[in-house]
Amino acid sequence: MVKYTTLLFFLVFNSVNAAEVNPIFGKYVYSGYKVSFLDGRVLTLSQLGTKSAQIEFRPNMTIRMEMKMFDGTTRISEAKILESHHQGNIGSIFEKWPEMSYPVTLYYKRNAHGLSYVISFNNHADPMRYGGREESVLTKISSR
Repeated sequence: MVKYTTLLFFLVFNSVNAAEVNPIFGKYVYSGYKVSFLDGRVLTLSQLGTKSAQIEFRPNMTIRMEMKMFDGTTRISEAKILESHHQGNIGSIFEKWPEMSYPVTLYYKRNAHGLSYVISFNNHADPMRYGGREESVLTKISSR
């Protein structure tokens, strides 16, 4: 009985979380991006060597990012959505990227053409990013 109860809890929990991400499911292209650091530096996608970038919020509770670099290579990374909260056109997603040792929270606002988001890096154990802020504008190109 315990196994079935655990399985049922797992299935219900995951379906509720997947349903919560639903307002933003789909693929977006980055139409604006900058990351600001405590020392005053501000970098854009092109300054990071990126020609274009897309991000997809998927029903399987993952986020897939694909970046086409100026050198002709393509970089793909996939994050796990650990938790999400949405109310109207605003929300937050607690996500874990494999390149980072800790999860971050993405705060977003939806609009008629896509969404914008902000991530603040507040982990003291990451001196390179600590105090930084990532801001993006995404244009929706397809729905799931």
